Amino acid sequence: MDIQALKVFISEQELQELAHQNQPPEAPVKNITVRVTPDGVRVAGEFPTMMMNMSFESVWKPDVAAGKVTVHLTHLTAAGFPATMLRPLVLGALKDAIKEPFIQVLDEAVVVDVQEFVREQKLPVSLTFAVQSVRCVEGGVVAEAGSPGAKEIYRTNRI
Repeated sequence: MDIQALKVFISEQELQELAHQNQPPEAPVKNITVRVTPDGVRVAGEFPTMMMNMSFESVWKPDVAAGKVTVHLTHLTAAGFPATMLRPLVLGALKDAIKEPFIQVLDEAVVVDVQEFVREQKLPVSLTFAVQSVRCVEGGVVAEAGSPGAKEIYRTNRI
């Protein structure tokens, strides 16, 4: 079955619930909150240190590359101060924590193979689609998908 056109809205609340449901109990990060603005997905929380819990905020910008959804770490603060030097630590911790075969941490991005994720669900039908765009809007994320090659066909027909 080919998906010809699909537009999905994932609310801030749904992202918040996913974050809580998928956070391992042993994860040191606590009080995670998710907020979506046109600038990106803001993930905030607290991380324990030897002296006290330290607040952090990160901003992740979604995009599509080679048919996969990528979220790039564009901003990171700790205790209200820029924490650029901690980016490798954050991405390394994510890489160690993520166990799903359809999610990878590469450079400064998390890459999700949505097609592989759908296959892992073992649905009673075979779906073929290509993620074409992902963007943040106030209160949620909009993802659009269509038939593989549809974007290229559209471009070809416009010329």
